[in-house]
Amino acid sequence: MGLIAGLLAAALLLQMGIWSAQEEFSGPMQTEGPNSQMIALHLDGASNLSGLLTTGGDSTGAGNFRSDLQLWVDGVAYTRPHTLHADLRAGAAPGAYSHWGDVVYFSDPDPSPHIPATVRVIYSVQPFAGSVALLMAALLLSVAMLVFLSRRAGHQPVWVRGLGNRFGLGLRAASWVVLGCALVYLASIPVAMAMGEPLPTAWLVRVMPGGSYVPMAIPRMPHVVLVLAISGAVLTWMLHLTGMSAAKFEEHTAALSQFWLRAGLVVVPALLLMTASSGGWAGYFTTFETHNTTLGGLLPYLDAYCHYSSAFDLLFRGEWNHLVSRRPLAGAFRTAITTAGGLSYVGGIYVQIMLIAACLLFALRALLQRYGLWAALAFFALAFGIAAVHLNTTMTEPLGLIWALLALAVLVESHARRSAVLALLGFALFTLAMVTRMGSMFAIPLLAIWVAFAFGGISRRGALLLAACGAITLAVLAAGEVFNILFSNPDSQVGGNVSYTFCGLARGTGWAECKDTFAAELAALPSIRDKNAFLFGQAFEALQQSPATLIVGLIDNVTMFFRAMPQYFAGYYATQPVVSFSRNATVLVYLFLGAGLLAHARRIDWRVTGTFWIALGLGVISSAALIFRDDGLRTLVVTHVFVAALLAMALTVPQPFRPSRLKADLFRAPVWAGGIAVALCLFLGAGLFVRSMHTETLAAGRSAADDRSAVFARKGLTGFLVGSPGPDAQHVPHIPSSVFARILETESSLPPDLIVDMKAQSVTHPAVFRGFTMPSAGTIYVPVMFGPRSILLESDPSRTSAETRFDFGLALSWADDPACLP
Repeated sequence: MGLIAGLLAAALLLQMGIWSAQEEFSGPMQTEGPNSQMIALHLDGASNLSGLLTTGGDSTGAGNFRSDLQLWVDGVAYTRPHTLHADLRAGAAPGAYSHWGDVVYFSDPDPSPHIPATVRVIYSVQPFAGSVALLMAALLLSVAMLVFLSRRAGHQPVWVRGLGNRFGLGLRAASWVVLGCALVYLASIPVAMAMGEPLPTAWLVRVMPGGSYVPMAIPRMPHVVLVLAISGAVLTWMLHLTGMSAAKFEEHTAALSQFWLRAGLVVVPALLLMTASSGGWAGYFTTFETHNTTLGGLLPYLDAYCHYSSAFDLLFRGEWNHLVSRRPLAGAFRTAITTAGGLSYVGGIYVQIMLIAACLLFALRALLQRYGLWAALAFFALAFGIAAVHLNTTMTEPLGLIWALLALAVLVESHARRSAVLALLGFALFTLAMVTRMGSMFAIPLLAIWVAFAFGGISRRGALLLAACGAITLAVLAAGEVFNILFSNPDSQVGGNVSYTFCGLARGTGWAECKDTFAAELAALPSIRDKNAFLFGQAFEALQQSPATLIVGLIDNVTMFFRAMPQYFAGYYATQPVVSFSRNATVLVYLFLGAGLLAHARRIDWRVTGTFWIALGLGVISSAALIFRDDGLRTLVVTHVFVAALLAMALTVPQPFRPSRLKADLFRAPVWAGGIAVALCLFLGAGLFVRSMHTETLAAGRSAADDRSAVFARKGLTGFLVGSPGPDAQHVPHIPSSVFARILETESSLPPDLIVDMKAQSVTHPAVFRGFTMPSAGTIYVPVMFGPRSILLESDPSRTSAETRFDFGLALSWADDPACLP
């Protein structure tokens, strides 16, 4: 069994990309035919790996996005992997390639007689397809066989106890190392601030030796923590089932639980800050940043820009844009965060990270108290991956996560205390999360029914609880309506884009097809309400013509949901997943988790806990049936937190150590109810405060020459330079040109004219996305983005050129941005 466990650990480490191989090819190289521009190269490493290992190429069974191969042709880096072969044959855009099986395919970069002379590739060596699934099955069978034979023969394998003791001791030592690293990182922040660094949380990562490995290591960290949690749970079960004394191992578990209750207050915020700061902020590329909404983690665009601009919309125009107006509660939350951050993008991100860290710690404490150390560690690994990709964004996902983590903590405590009041508070927090980041909306009524049944049954008490849930839902909606009346665009409609989803589902396509097919008709309609009515009409017409299309679409969405979830928690919506699950491995993952949940099911209160997970599961699945095709992994992010908790429960062990409760009760109902009310009042106050500054002076303070608004006289870090800045711009955030080029070329959602414009620049200090020469004094406008948006660079004319420091501030145009229009 030890050999199998070692092989499984090696296979998992290989899947994380710890072993890289490099191959070089020399020309001449020919295309595959006269009508094709695609060149195919067979990797020689495949023949040298004796069939036990592979080059990690994409495949139908292993995954279409498995490969992490990097390609250089004549010294030029190709940055668009996983391209369709048909596109390569047709001469896809430069930088496109594919790694399928053990063959690399790419387009001849020049359709002229030029033939590539040199090609270099670097790829991660991977175990052969199905090896992880096979080893997982073998290990589980070995453990079961060991337990069966030991119990039958009355023999106790002493080596299991020794292994458990060494594992616990090693984990305690590693915990102190992690705490020390977190303290060093946090201590570097005030040092960087004293040095005038524009992004002090990124300074240590940028200047430390080997700092470029930090953004590569962070995506792998959750998987390491998850493996440790699984190992601890398996060892605990083995000691329990073989009847061996586990006093020493339980001592290590208790010490680790108490240690992380305190150390987590330092490590979790430090880890989230480092994650947010180790990519574009430090000048590196990382797959954890969602560049399709926030370039380099510093500059929002498209939907993220519209959400970020909510506070500035109130400042300059007195109302939100159309997109933010669809979700008024989220708009109020984002306005409050941006205002708390000093109307600065980075300041708002810092506030957002601290809120997520605090709520994550709260949820971890509740799970540790209820389900033990290994379940809490597993949840941390899964929840960290969910949150990490949204830390730097101004979308609604991180706001929904804040409410969801609080809701999870309160609901878990309601299970432990069998408290109807806490269940109502948890339901209120869950409803706030759903209204903020709309997703599994069907879960709201099902959880209301759960509260009534679990704590009141079919009785008058149950009816009163159901009425209370209805009142809570109406109160949350009423709060959103208050924000809608005060701040929203009058032509907007809450949840207005659901009509696109329903139209696509009824037609057997997606929301984009309805948008494109009926573009002319939608453009002719005067308001969002008219457009929604038109799309719903098209949906019902399609439904009458072919009801089967809707049924097939619902079934397909549910199937895609179950297939995607293991891969989601392996890759966490990242640009390049760290681990790719084959179909067989996916089945084994579900079997393993199912076995753990079944073992735990015997010890739960089915009236409260069991029915909760059933109600929530039905709500998530029914919602996924409607919306999963249209970016459902992102849309369902709020309930992913609860799915992560359910998966972590599979690692609940017999008689887990539960830390002593704090003297102060953290779950006092009046405090929580008052806290929710205070939060909503703060949202309202922030919006009213910002809008109160919308004066006629500001409204008239635009430049007639370029039709841009006056800049708001505060720091508003919303951009960066590309390349190496000169001595007078060292205090401006910057990203190397090669990193920024990789961001641009790996994001297919970026508009082509933006990429072309960036490549056309030849100036020393190009700003995103237009070039300019850095001035020594004075003030200049630097257009960024396509359309009316701009960034203002301010400098103090009283300083000399060497002393000049530039602060980024946001200047909004009076014309609506196209992405924020209905």
